[in-house]
Amino acid sequence: MPMVTHGICGKISLSRPAIQIENLSHSFAGKSVFSSFSYTLKNDELSVISGDNGCGKTTLFKILATLITPQSGLVEVAGHCVRRDPRLVRQQISCAFVNTRGLFPNLTVLENLELHARMYGLDA
Repeated sequence: MPMVTHGICGKISLSRPAIQIENLSHSFAGKSVFSSFSYTLKNDELSVISGDNGCGKTTLFKILATLITPQSGLVEVAGHCVRRDPRLVRQQISCAFVNTRGLFPNLTVLENLELHARMYGLDA
């Protein structure tokens, strides 16, 4: 399971936690990645997610970004459920591409950004 550490950062004017996770469970091919994992990130906090390879860091971020659906438990971003309101979640987050697999080399930078914005239901 990933280790989560956090500190204080600038305040964001949201009445709900930035991230609320309750009893998240998820597995791949019968191997448990999370088992009843719970965590709350307040709006004025900054967190660091760290851990060994295979501990669930990428899976957690994919769930938070609505790229995969959690198998059980509640996951909310800015008060929006990743399962029920994925479009609203995507409007609240920013994701950076860490490799080029998600980019199209025949498009300009602006065209790539506009394409991904439209895929997430955002106004390009």
